[in-house]
Amino acid sequence: MLTQVLHPSADDYIDADHYLGEFGADATGKRRARCPLCLRHAMEPVVEGGRALGFSHRERATASACPLVTCSTQPSKLRMDHARNIAWHRQHRSAFLAQWQMHYRRMKEQVGSLTVDRLVSLIAYADVVNLWSHPALVLVDVPYVLLALGELFAEPGDPAAAYWVRFVFDGTVRCVDDLWRARSVAPRLYKISYKTETVGHMPVWRDIVSCDDVPFGATKVTLEARQDIRPHAARESASDEAWVPVAEAARVESFIRSGDGLGLVEDPKPEESAPPWEDRQTQVLESLENYAVYTMRAYARRRGRSG
Repeated sequence: MLTQVLHPSADDYIDADHYLGEFGADATGKRRARCPLCLRHAMEPVVEGGRALGFSHRERATASACPLVTCSTQPSKLRMDHARNIAWHRQHRSAFLAQWQMHYRRMKEQVGSLTVDRLVSLIAYADVVNLWSHPALVLVDVPYVLLALGELFAEPGDPAAAYWVRFVFDGTVRCVDDLWRARSVAPRLYKISYKTETVGHMPVWRDIVSCDDVPFGATKVTLEARQDIRPHAARESASDEAWVPVAEAARVESFIRSGDGLGLVEDPKPEESAPPWEDRQTQVLESLENYAVYTMRAYARRRGRSG
């Protein structure tokens, strides 16, 4: 259930109380509120005891990629449509890695089980898909972009089950360009939590436990600034010193020293030419997906032993 969805005709969000006041409980067709994830006129208000609780998606569709209703199809991946630019890549990547502990903390706030090894794999994937080459890249948004690129994350729950989380930007964000272009309404990020009891299938709408709006980037900084009079950067600097265990921090620092993510540290020998760039993208993406599947099965095995 969502507390806010898109207005049927305006580019703005609306809650259930205001929607009922404007359209009533029996609105149909183009008067239905729009799903923020798939943008379809498919959201209906949920009312119990005369009180508006939120909205639910009225459709269930096997072929739909909307994570709120899909029975089989997984959500579309966030695209990178911009070209590689070595100068922007080096500048943005270096700036991110210079404060990697701060960004890692942001990600851990959303996924408590996130390891430094998974962080490194996500940074490596960002290298391959040219995230750092975007000329308008906003550093405070990058931790959340990495979470969206990460597909599924395992979160240990009670001994009998594991929770899974996925991060999806609203339906107006198809590629990272959409995050950083001029917009009348700020983009939103959703954290979808699943509880899966079946081994061997990816999460679908039946597994959804919650779908929550996640403040990110400049919006999150503004919210936090209201709660603390100290400058945001000063708070981050003080809180991020030495919070990562030494051995884990060393693994990240070793990764940082290993190269600039461009694969240009040294030219390959003629007989050892590098694989095509498209193949490298595929290999890294497959490794991320395999990681999610592996951890899902590991939790399933652990659940079986505990039962």
